[in-house]
Amino acid sequence: ACESGNEAVRAAAIQALSMFQDPRVFNTLVSAIKSTNLSEVRHSAISALGNVDDQRVQGVLIAALKDTGFYNVRSLAASVLGEIGDSRAVAALNLAKKEFYFDRNTVEAADTALRKINIRNGRPGKRADRDR
Repeated sequence: ACESGNEAVRAAAIQALSMFQDPRVFNTLVSAIKSTNLSEVRHSAISALGNVDDQRVQGVLIAALKDTGFYNVRSLAASVLGEIGDSRAVAALNLAKKEFYFDRNTVEAADTALRKINIRNGRPGKRADRDR
């Protein structure tokens, strides 16, 4: 089902994988992001990565911040990075804000992610983009 020609079927299958919270699904999700231009499929895979316990997730999400084809992919990647809360994403989130300044969704998602990262790291009154 993850390789179906039907976008809705693929997206649903990928979303179902996220329920397993199993690191073995990582490669399937990355493949779904890289092998298609179908927005719904990529969106589902990025969302599902937020549930995968794998050190490589952050790198994939940071790469998705640079997606020039789909604004919703960039903004969702920023949101998921914020949920993960790892301060190593700060530079990439700031860069996405600069490179995609014209995309309000990406900028707002990156700002929210930066605030969440600060809160998670015990710095609720600080702005991550100015603290680094």
